[in-house]
Amino acid sequence: MFTVPADFVDSICLISAALGIQHLTRFAELSGKFRQGGEEYYNKSQHIVFQFANGQHKSTERIPYRSMEPESMLGPVVDSKYTLRKHMIFEDLKTNEEIDYLQFERIQASNGLLALTLNSSNICGKWLDLFSSWVNVSRLCISDCHNDSASKLLSHFVKNRQLSSLQLYEKNVLKENFDLCIGLLKQPQFDSLTVPYDATVISVFVKMPRAKYSHWKRVVVLGCVGESLLSKFGMPDVCPREEKNFITNYYPCAALLVKYENSLGSKGMPVDKFMEAVEQTIFFKCFRS
Repeated sequence: MFTVPADFVDSICLISAALGIQHLTRFAELSGKFRQGGEEYYNKSQHIVFQFANGQHKSTERIPYRSMEPESMLGPVVDSKYTLRKHMIFEDLKTNEEIDYLQFERIQASNGLLALTLNSSNICGKWLDLFSSWVNVSRLCISDCHNDSASKLLSHFVKNRQLSSLQLYEKNVLKENFDLCIGLLKQPQFDSLTVPYDATVISVFVKMPRAKYSHWKRVVVLGCVGESLLSKFGMPDVCPREEKNFITNYYPCAALLVKYENSLGSKGMPVDKFMEAVEQTIFFKCFRS
């Protein structure tokens, strides 16, 4: 089954208490437009293959994306032609309006992959129970979260074996869940770990044989890391130029971003105006001839 690149169809929304059920319906309609755009992308886009020999560029070949076999494509292969990715960005909304938690449950239960970003240290009560019930989170980012809440959620999502990407920006969360994070690299669906600089993280990869982790596992260590240490991270060997064809993907539009941010509740930007603007402009630069 063919697929568009994993990051192509991206629906990213920060949802506040001002978002009503009727607006969720409009977001669903917008998701349909993303799928339509994904189909058009699938039919029109192409790979550009550069052929090299003895270090010299010999030829350039253009291959329609729809004719590419899955095993020859860069990036993961998913089960459908286009995947809707939904992002839930949780922040302190600073509003006194009552929040309908059922809205968020509907969003996570709808079709598509779900990413969750936690930018709040105030995750407790119903929110914590809600997030702990989600089973289809594929990407998790923790940038500001109370240690106990972060550890509980991280443990839950790791056990579900659905995570493909984890980003941690809190050192304490990393230290308290170090074995859990490293263990993620052994799960076949997981491919990207981003963590703060920590000497223990470095030592794990220095001591670990390269064969332990597949070449497509990606580890990003934030902070100052010397070049001599980076070379020990088990990076895949680079083939000599004359022995390898270089394939570069041509993406007319690599990602689409839709973000509704309204921490002011009824005093902020109305959702209707936001949706009208988005619906008029979402694909205006999407495809090039």
